Amino acid sequence: MKWIEPKYSKESVKKAGWSILESDIDSKEFRQSAEIFHNWRAAHAFPMQIMLDLLRKNAIRVDKNALAVQRLKRVQSIVQKLSRESNMSLSRMEDIGGCRVVVTNSRNVSLFTLD
Repeated sequence: MKWIEPKYSKESVKKAGWSILESDIDSKEFRQSAEIFHNWRAAHAFPMQIMLDLLRKNAIRVDKNALAVQRLKRVQSIVQKLSRESNMSLSRMEDIGGCRVVVTNSRNVSLFTLD
């Protein structure tokens, strides 16, 4: 899999987030902003994969049945969050990608560490 690198500055990403909310969907501005938006979202896949690998490695030490998963926030959810939270910018959104580990019981959670 080829990893996507961020191609745009954080300032461009911030402006693209606002533009997606305010531009006409058929406009050139919207299309340019959508390209920046999708690049920013896709660029979260590589660091998320690194964290997932680390989580899996450590989770199996604690619980052989542990399940580690990852996800990128859906485009619609990102847009809704930008719309809902007026002080939120796309470049500062902290939950575009995420990982989690599900373990068999709550005792295993306290044993879990990232080394």
